[in-house]
Amino acid sequence: MRFGSGASIAADKVKGIRAGLCTSEKQTKAARNDDDINILCISADSVSVEDNIKIVSVFLATMFSSEERYIRRINKIKKYESSIG
Repeated sequence: MRFGSGASIAADKVKGIRAGLCTSEKQTKAARNDDDINILCISADSVSVEDNIKIVSVFLATMFSSEERYIRRINKIKKYESSIG
């Protein structure tokens, strides 16, 4: 079964990557808008091809909101990344 969580876990090991496993358009929009994900992971088995196409379209069309609270969140992640390894 290919659900996408393994790809998300592996991608997030790379500095600067913020991968998100998204299974709906709503979740994808929130992940891009709020968390500035830059890698989209999708499920091959639990989401239809048609829905995955919609999810990819939302991912490409949605930009990061740049609200201060979301910027703080991203900066915490960057600080943590720079403190390890």
